[in-house]
Amino acid sequence: MGAYNWIEFTAPCPRCGTAQTIRAQTHMASDYDGDDSARFHEATYRLGQCMRWWSATDPKYRDWRDGNRKDEESVPANEALECCYASCGDCKAELFAVIRFVDRVPTETLAIGTEESWPSEYSP
Repeated sequence: MGAYNWIEFTAPCPRCGTAQTIRAQTHMASDYDGDDSARFHEATYRLGQCMRWWSATDPKYRDWRDGNRKDEESVPANEALECCYASCGDCKAELFAVIRFVDRVPTETLAIGTEESWPSEYSP
């Protein structure tokens, strides 16, 4: 099992249809190691919030990207796309959320759906 973080955002739940807090599990900027202040896992971030990671001068910096898009080479080097397992804060529906990350910042949610409709362009 790999390290992970959480991204929270408000969106209409595809199951219950109401605007809810959606919580998505991401592998971006996640590692069991860390710096002097904390490890890089199990933190909760909101869209627009920069994720903690090694400094840009550290050789490990480029490892922040952990996208699961099958054609990852089509994504710019400072970006990543990940289809994440997610859940609704109200009805607890099992969902997916496709999130765009730019320089360790989750910038936007590109798609949300029920887990059984996981997009084919992403590995589960």
